Amino acid sequence: MQVRKARETDLDGIIRLYACLHLHHVAEPHFETKCAWRKIVHSRTSTVFVAELDGLLVSTCMVAILPSFAKGGHPIGVIEHVVTLEEFRGQGFARDTMSAAISYA
Repeated sequence: MQVRKARETDLDGIIRLYACLHLHHVAEPHFETKCAWRKIVHSRTSTVFVAELDGLLVSTCMVAILPSFAKGGHPIGVIEHVVTLEEFRGQGFARDTMSAAISYA
């Protein structure tokens, strides 16, 4: 298992993972989705981490670094969209993915 930053080529795996979050609305890899994904992957303020096992993305989370007014403008990290494929839950993949995001933040 490898935890790493997501790449542009990970879009299909991310869509598969996000389908676990949004059972009634699954993004399709159309032009707008690909453009949005490209912006996220190359963003200076957001990063998506993935856990990959034997070429399959099994877990992901997104971390955004934002200025915090409450902290006097100092940045904070916000982690969201933490998801693991159902058959891989309870095995520590999300924990390891979140750990990478926390270290990054």
